[in-house]
This record gives sequence, C-alpha cells and structure tokens, in this order.
Amino acid sequence: MGKTCFVFGCKSGYRSSSDKQSMFKARNAAELSKWRIAIPRKDLKLTLKHYVCGKHFEEGDIVRGRFIGSDWYPYINPSLVNDALPTLHLGELVFNCHTNVKNIQLIHTFICC
Repeated sequence: MGKTCFVFGCKSGYRSSSDKQSMFKARNAAELSKWRIAIPRKDLKLTLKHYVCGKHFEEGDIVRGRFIGSDWYPYINPSLVNDALPTLHLGELVFNCHTNVKNIQLIHTFICC
C-alpha cells in the first residue's frame, strides 16, 4: 500500500477513498515531537515514516506553487511551511470497556466505563 494518513479515522491514501490529498511527513525529531502532541492517537506512535494528509493542515501552511512574474507555477509535490502543525480534523481514539482490542498491539491508556 502507498502513503496513508496517520490521523485516526482519516481515509486519505486508502484505495477506498477517491479523495486525493497531498501527504506530508515530519522533517526532523523536533517537528515530530510537536506533531505527536497535536495528533491524539493512543494506539500508535507517530514516527518519521508516517504521513499526515493535507486535510489536517491550514491552507496557508501548504505551499502548492509559486508565482514567477504574473504566472502561477504549481508544484508537483506541495510542501509545508516551516513549523506547520496539523490542527484540523484530528479526531481522538478513546478506548472503553466495549472496544474490541483484539488486534491492537499497543495501548497507552485504557478508559473503562
């Protein structure tokens, strides 16, 4: 499988999704630490190999091209401005006593009734 979005519940990058989104990775350990705080996943830990799609960034955080004179030249691969953080549609995974945890490898917090 190709690049899929790390945000819980987001289907960007999956075959079942017809919505095409740009995908972004944290560039370094410092940025990764900030992204981990911003994305509340309790079942998986975000790493430098994971992607987050453009749906979770402010439009102003995504560089999609540039003007040369009065002509717009779109980039094939958009990039993020420095210090961009995912802030939109981040969802939260919460476990309770009715959650099926059979296939989950790592659980940091387990909330029961």
